[in-house]
Amino acid sequence: DLSDMAARPLPETTGAWYPFWSPDGSQIAFFADGKLKRIDLRGGSPQVIAEAPSGRGGSWGKGDVILFSPNVRSAIHRVPATGGTPTPVTEFDPEKETTHRWPHFLPDGKHFLYLRRARVSGKPEVGRLMLASTDSKETQLLIDDSTNAVYVDPGYILYGRSGNLNAWRFDAGSRRLIDRPVPVVKEKL
Repeated sequence: DLSDMAARPLPETTGAWYPFWSPDGSQIAFFADGKLKRIDLRGGSPQVIAEAPSGRGGSWGKGDVILFSPNVRSAIHRVPATGGTPTPVTEFDPEKETTHRWPHFLPDGKHFLYLRRARVSGKPEVGRLMLASTDSKETQLLIDDSTNAVYVDPGYILYGRSGNLNAWRFDAGSRRLIDRPVPVVKEKL
């Protein structure tokens, strides 16, 4: 509770990492023990949603759908928050790409951002922020040389680049970047 400021441990979550909230804030999903799990904050034990040997981020969207990266080298997958068989929603090419990770739903609950890393023209890995949809395997490059990102109201994408946190105006309806990015926090030397 933000009004309390006192932290409390959640039962049976030892070793949990990369947590993310349900849309209504009543549950948290997380990775532990090679699985994607969820726990209701009103009480109870964690429930297994899916296998995730080395999870790399997730996002809980409208309609109780979760997007997650089950491994370092895998596509982004979709699964019901109640559990089930995950299905890939991105196409991962292990010959060209090194990872798809950190999915983040946009407000419409259908489109999402994710980080894709690949070697480009023999250069070291480059992070690219991609735009995708749960009902199509087509993707669009949004921001080159980026870290993972989140969408925040009233219409910005926050992302990292070269040790800086940047904000770029984003129209979620047309799914387009507007103007230029601006630094929010610069790296301290």
